Amino acid sequence: MRVTRLCRRVVSASMVMLLMVWLIKSIDPNSNVEKQLKLLKSQGNPNSSRLMWILSKPELAALFQALFLPETAGLNSEFWNDDYTLKDLTESTRVASGNKLWGLRFPYYTFDARLTAAVYYKHVQNSQHRGEIMFSWYDWKNLGSVLNPLITSKPQENPQCQDIFEAPEESQRIVSSSNKWGSFPKASLENSLLSSYCTNSQKSPIGFEVHRIQPHSDAESLVLQSSSFLFSGGLVPKNLVFLSKDGPAVHTSVKNSAAYLSLASSDLLEEFLSSHDELESTLVFDPLKEIKNIHSKPPFPTPKPGRGFLFELSPEAFEFDLISQKELLSQSEFPFEREFSYLSSLRFAQSYDSSGDNKFKYFYESSSIQNHPDNFQNHMDIRFFSGWVPKWKRLRTLNSLMRTWLDFTKSENLTSWLAHSSLHAYLYSGSQFPWAASQNVQMPIQDLHKLAMFYNQTLVIESPSEGYGRFFIDVQPFIFSRDHDESLDKVDARFIDIDTGLFIDILGVGFSSNALTNTRIMSQLRNERNRNPDVLTPSDDESGSKPLEDQASYKNSRFNRANEIVSEKSGKSYLLSDISPLRISKYHGKQVNIPHRALTIAKDEFHIVPWLFGPKQRQEKHRFVPALGSWLDLPTLKALLGPRRVQEAHTITASQLEQALESLLEKSASHCEEMLSWFNSQDQFKFRLEELAIESSNLDLNSKYELLQALQTNYRDLPSSYKDPFLHEKKERKWEECTKQANTAVGSQEYSNIIIKEVMKSLVKAFVANHGLKLKHEEISAHDNISQLAPTSLYNLRENSMEPLLEAPQALKADFTL
Repeated sequence: MRVTRLCRRVVSASMVMLLMVWLIKSIDPNSNVEKQLKLLKSQGNPNSSRLMWILSKPELAALFQALFLPETAGLNSEFWNDDYTLKDLTESTRVASGNKLWGLRFPYYTFDARLTAAVYYKHVQNSQHRGEIMFSWYDWKNLGSVLNPLITSKPQENPQCQDIFEAPEESQRIVSSSNKWGSFPKASLENSLLSSYCTNSQKSPIGFEVHRIQPHSDAESLVLQSSSFLFSGGLVPKNLVFLSKDGPAVHTSVKNSAAYLSLASSDLLEEFLSSHDELESTLVFDPLKEIKNIHSKPPFPTPKPGRGFLFELSPEAFEFDLISQKELLSQSEFPFEREFSYLSSLRFAQSYDSSGDNKFKYFYESSSIQNHPDNFQNHMDIRFFSGWVPKWKRLRTLNSLMRTWLDFTKSENLTSWLAHSSLHAYLYSGSQFPWAASQNVQMPIQDLHKLAMFYNQTLVIESPSEGYGRFFIDVQPFIFSRDHDESLDKVDARFIDIDTGLFIDILGVGFSSNALTNTRIMSQLRNERNRNPDVLTPSDDESGSKPLEDQASYKNSRFNRANEIVSEKSGKSYLLSDISPLRISKYHGKQVNIPHRALTIAKDEFHIVPWLFGPKQRQEKHRFVPALGSWLDLPTLKALLGPRRVQEAHTITASQLEQALESLLEKSASHCEEMLSWFNSQDQFKFRLEELAIESSNLDLNSKYELLQALQTNYRDLPSSYKDPFLHEKKERKWEECTKQANTAVGSQEYSNIIIKEVMKSLVKAFVANHGLKLKHEEISAHDNISQLAPTSLYNLRENSMEPLLEAPQALKADFTL
């Protein structure tokens, strides 16, 4: 009898997911779907269900540490394990009911990024030719949280286009439907036709298709528009790039597949299941395991050679000839699809530019949304808008964006460097400002065009060893010129987080005919001319024979090239010697390129006081606190130290710091996430302090470069200051579920907060015991000049108030390369 039961269980488990795929593909529209799905769920292993019980105080403390502190052994235990399994998929998968007028009813499920990544990695591993691959936004972004209620509703209850958009009555004689969506906030189309934005469709599982997005709307309306736009196939990536920490990135192209597919009914899922022997309900969709298998088989990847600590940029990198580039591409007999698409984009942009029409706006941001809560919400791409983003989710996402961009450009041998507010933030702590709404990088125009040709409309998938971010590269068509014009887009491309719409602005830099307005560069050239009369000036030109309207442009262009002045599309100018040679540093813990004269460039744009810290170091209602290596907003700083001691934040001692942190916790456990960000950023801040100690020393330039390069050699990638946004939200939900039950059982809403405070206090003691940050120059390398760095130490946490304060070094007074 036992043998018979065991055989039945093995057969049942081995067929569970193949049966699921078969069920979804072959469901009879007239059959009882719910009955079949119940039968499917019964195939799972009953022993694999996760029981929930009331956690004891030690268990809750261990759970908190496992979820939110650096990785611990506790996270690997079965109870705290939160892997995505086959059972999770079978329990969440359903097939849309209703009288849809199409052949295959849509199989929907609860989104999890690990499912999609694992299935696609397995397919890439099995596909030696790396051919085209199916794609649906439903599997890559959590559209189900918005659209699943529409998919499951009865057709007569679905919203229609006239429920979402408000079209002029005189041109659109459509009466709004009388369903529950009648009071839904509508986007006004003003004088546009409704059909150009939306059409009702009985073949769509949601009952309509959105073709364009109207950004002038309420946030709730925009979320539905953007989700429906992607679901309807309004924007499909051309390529997928899977990053890997253990080898080169894997590239696949996307085929033009039919809309309204999902992994739950795909051949990719069936392929994944067929590739695993253990078809139990506990089968884990593990992206990290799958991507490691890709690089564990021959041919083995060979590491790409590094560029070295200093990287010289040639003037040719900032030149782009539109006509010759078009001719070169046109002569190709069998161009790749990406090259043909790029050529078409160049032809369109040139034709549009020569017509004299004003360039249209390509990128639309959430700044047009009505009643947005703060200025941070202005920087989200409307196509991926999913609602307002709270502070810590924004910072986690921006961190993930930048770290993945740096991994991507390094993997694909593309050149970029920090610019504008990102470069400004780097100077202090090596990380973004906490008030940052976006990030900024620059590229030479040649690399910008490489990005456009080979990676435009590409979805980049973060290495699973780093996180589960998915980012869309989009390059606007008018990138061939750096000349300042009246176009509404000053950025050339964006690296966009598809979960939130937050992005990195990518700005091309190249030669142009822009007039020089940078007073620092003008003064520098004037001084050089006094020393060398042969230096070209704006009046030394040969434009007299040209038409009057072209003379100024010709003169500026010749002057800029002769003096190696390059520009953004916005008109901001730089000397090539300001940028080149690029040098390697770290930003958000990842290897990054920094302009040669980073401080000089930043001072052209921002007011920078010469001290790293002190009472004058205040920006955007934040103060820099060296004891924590972070910028603190004034309300938090007042809560930490008290209103009277805010001006003395840079003089705090070890005992005062410990007392202040514990007092902050006593006031509210809600400060936990902020404190974790301070503690988790210590490695990155320490590295930046090491750099600043070298940069602000009296050593000669070659000695500084030698020490900085040695520092890079000793410190590889540093750990991230923030958890992966996707996993963090899952862990937050898990914590809320457990604490809610614990609080209810104890009869106190503060029970879990008491545990948080106790755990965090022990972390505070460990942090202060190590003095947070102490420079260890001996870790760099043995060097004759290492002793000269001791007087330039920028921070040591004093033991007590009797210990004298170090004089604040003027680390940001002069660029160390000048």
